[in-house]
Amino acid sequence: MATAPPPSASGTALHRESGCGRRAAPTHPEAGPSREAQAGPPLEPRWSQSRRLPQPLESDCSLPLSLRQQRVLPYPLAEFAFGALLRPLLGVSAEARLDRLHEDDRVVSWMAENLRNGSRPFVLRRNPIDRAIKVSGGFKQNGALGECYRRFLREVVMPAVDPDGEGIYYQREPNLRCHLPGTGSLLTGKHRDADFYHQPNEVNVWLPVTLAFGTNSVWSESAPGRGDHAPFEAEPGGAVLFWAAQCEHYTVPNETGATRLSFDFRVVPRRLYRERYPGSHTRQGSGRFELGGFFCIMEAASAEDAAAARPAVRVGDG
Repeated sequence: MATAPPPSASGTALHRESGCGRRAAPTHPEAGPSREAQAGPPLEPRWSQSRRLPQPLESDCSLPLSLRQQRVLPYPLAEFAFGALLRPLLGVSAEARLDRLHEDDRVVSWMAENLRNGSRPFVLRRNPIDRAIKVSGGFKQNGALGECYRRFLREVVMPAVDPDGEGIYYQREPNLRCHLPGTGSLLTGKHRDADFYHQPNEVNVWLPVTLAFGTNSVWSESAPGRGDHAPFEAEPGGAVLFWAAQCEHYTVPNETGATRLSFDFRVVPRRLYRERYPGSHTRQGSGRFELGGFFCIMEAASAEDAAAARPAVRVGDG
């Protein structure tokens, strides 16, 4: 696994094998107070997948080694202010701390009701923050947020995933995740994305909008089958690129006292996209993750085109 760069204003500490040691104090105001990562062996989820679906074999993958390894994609916060763009869609003020979303009146009321009723993990994932982003139309229906996402793909992700300049397939609508403390529940059990028929040459980009650490983060193994699950230690200014299609990952109940807000999306180098692979189509013959539906294509652009597309004014820090 590649070694993460030293933490900085736009840095992220990765898997604990990365050699970064303890996380530096967060430098971004959204990160909240610094906390030590929780020690000890990774916690087991309280539930796991009840069945294992047919999976593409790792040997079927032609992904280069550089894309199979966890690494950090640093980016300038002033140019990609996702926190500032998400706040109005979530119904919170510009001054609200996103790592304290569990103190929002809507969330407090919802949590009390669900804990009384003993709601299942699936229900607890559909919290008021999750609903707010869906009602708002998400990335697809909010121009500034969608434009920022596409610039991020072109300026940060594409150079890392497509060094040959052939273009990428990217997930049309990223997944926003809000992991609240105090629910006693996880967001998702142990799985590989291949368990759900995702592309064998697909990689994930996981971007924390708040400080992510310990039990509020995603836990992943560093390579397929290694079993060395550990949380991503991350903060705004660094996105984690990892091979979620084959690396087992999951969450555990958030006991940190801090909400983790993040979003993630999937990318495939254009030359490695496969229209058909084991499980790619349903029994009725329709594709599960087709271009024009789940995926969009982003063509490689010249430096002149990229400069022309860059907005003249940027939103302040997220």
